[in-house]
Amino acid sequence: MKRLRSLSVAVVIALLTAAAAQADPIPTLAARAGDTIGLPLGRQVQLSRHQMTVHLVPEVGPVITYEPGDPRIRGVVNVYPDPVSKLALEAVKQRAARGHDVDWWDTTVYVDLPVDVKPGLLAVTLHGPAGALPMEPLLIEVVPGVGSPHGAHVLAALERVEHVVVVIAGREVPHALQVEFAHRASPGVARVVNPRGDLKSLVWSDTGGRLRIVMTPANGRTLSHLVDFTFYLAGELPGLEVAGVRAYDVDGRLLPDVAVTIH
Repeated sequence: MKRLRSLSVAVVIALLTAAAAQADPIPTLAARAGDTIGLPLGRQVQLSRHQMTVHLVPEVGPVITYEPGDPRIRGVVNVYPDPVSKLALEAVKQRAARGHDVDWWDTTVYVDLPVDVKPGLLAVTLHGPAGALPMEPLLIEVVPGVGSPHGAHVLAALERVEHVVVVIAGREVPHALQVEFAHRASPGVARVVNPRGDLKSLVWSDTGGRLRIVMTPANGRTLSHLVDFTFYLAGELPGLEVAGVRAYDVDGRLLPDVAVTIH
């Protein structure tokens, strides 16, 4: 029953998520007061709900503002393409058109509409720490009726946890790479995350004080760009520092001047 309820919540949220489009006199979506809606932000928006300000502008009455951390900002969720979708399968073409992405998510912000908002049109704009986000205002039609928030636990579980980004730099792009990190022992578990499994294979092990990662190209061909070696570290890794790096070309020759930084 719990699984069925979770799936039902996910379906409701999906149906309320707006399609990314330019502002238009025709509402982007319709919802009731109190409903949870999804607002699309496009690609590579790296913000949390504690950095997001939401402005709701009704046809009549004052602007309604949700400040960062407002519980009505339910979550900032990164959505990824199906691995067998046209987008994923044509990744080479997409990367040529969009640039060499470290990651390839689209971001959706989920918010609860005010329970007392009146029926009518409602414009929505979103701001981050640097100001208004580069998007057209979204237009919502508030229809009669009283809704309810959905997916509290689902949305919280879908948000990103704290993590570090590992970046590789150097004069040449290696064919294979081994990176080691030192860290203090902790009761938690380390997690190494490969954001682009279509480009590189990643194997790792952790002894509790020493974390080793080995990366090779997924299709056997040397990667074209150093940025494609980027990966994430999550979990409990107190005192994390780079302990060593060894980079090799396709012939097994050791490459100098390859550096690893964590952010």
